[in-house]
Amino acid sequence: MLLAFPDAGQVQTASAVSMIAAALHSPSLRGVINRSSPRVPAARNYLVQEFLASGMDWLWFVDTDMQFPADTLDRLLSVADPQTRPVVGGLCFSLKGREICSTLMQKNADGASYSIAIGWPLNDVIEVDATGAACLLIHRGVLERMRDAFPGPNHWFADEVHDGMDIGHDVVFCERVKSLGYPVCVHTGVGIGHLKVEQYDFPSYVRWVTRNRFLVTGTGRCGLGYVAAVLSSLGLATGYQEVYGPDSVQRGEIRWRPARGDASWLAAPFLPHFIGDVIQVVRHPLAVIGSLAGSGFFAPASSDRGCDPAAWAARMSGLDPDAYARLDVPARNVALAAAHLLRWTAMIERYARVRVRVEDLDVPAVTAILERLGVTREADRIAGVLAAVPRHINETGARRHVAWSDLPVDLEPEVRRLADAYGYR
Repeated sequence: MLLAFPDAGQVQTASAVSMIAAALHSPSLRGVINRSSPRVPAARNYLVQEFLASGMDWLWFVDTDMQFPADTLDRLLSVADPQTRPVVGGLCFSLKGREICSTLMQKNADGASYSIAIGWPLNDVIEVDATGAACLLIHRGVLERMRDAFPGPNHWFADEVHDGMDIGHDVVFCERVKSLGYPVCVHTGVGIGHLKVEQYDFPSYVRWVTRNRFLVTGTGRCGLGYVAAVLSSLGLATGYQEVYGPDSVQRGEIRWRPARGDASWLAAPFLPHFIGDVIQVVRHPLAVIGSLAGSGFFAPASSDRGCDPAAWAARMSGLDPDAYARLDVPARNVALAAAHLLRWTAMIERYARVRVRVEDLDVPAVTAILERLGVTREADRIAGVLAAVPRHINETGARRHVAWSDLPVDLEPEVRRLADAYGYR
């Protein structure tokens, strides 16, 4: 086993201490090699060549700004295998903009870009599409096949451009490994610290995610599932009623998983107790009213996994469920939908940090949401996601056309004022 560390001219003290501790702890470690260069891919390729000339079986790449426990190498070796798991990394983290994120990567549907995983099995070995090379154990058999399969001198690591997108050398390495039929794995129980202005590791990631959770909410029937799908496709894992679901709001048991966001109209009553950013999604009021009225939302038998959403919403917003009882059923459903719209919107507005009209969800609108959440994505990538994600996610197909004249006279002026305030006509 050979330890290799490329550097760009300096080595963090804590990283050097970690390497020494690993060398003293692991009987498998037989040597250390180093290459100093401002061109990290070239340094890595040089170190691979040195390793292959050594005749040893395993190469362990460690960057010089990483901190790790003394048993890190032994734990990686314990799950590695020359054939079934020839590439195994530790669980590393980095800072992108203001976002602490893992280096677990999943390839997007476009086949070129990647999303960062948020949430993963703890203390498990998982397969990923790509990961960083900051703590990476590699068997020589893979490296020998890569030397034969890819032109030199950069047989292993190279910065490339794919479909107009810059792809880092560590991702290119993983793509080449997978193209030869080998998996790329990460041991999520082997946590690695990344030493920058502060240390980025699993505890700091959990603290950051906890502080930077967000909610996407609205009246219901306003496109929340669509917005959640767009954000998830951009690497911000956003559940749909996974935290604020019918069962959990009924019981009052709100439990966050290790993910950043949840999209749910059911979250509105809980906003006073939520610490994080709230994104309000709005849709033309008449469209929302028509969708609620036409979907059977206010029918007595309406239920969602044991929860009567209309009755629950009425309790939360103070809406009298017997209001407009004198009207026939279609007119009553329209009236109740309009009342729900006004009351539910009032609960959300004071807490919303960003408001977006779902009809206008374009690259600038998505960029504004991402900036609020402290992350950035390239405009071309956002455009690709918007083109790929269907706009009619969760559409029931049961909609009613509603005109202004269909609204009760006591509600029409308020609904019109709301429409004007959001720029609708």
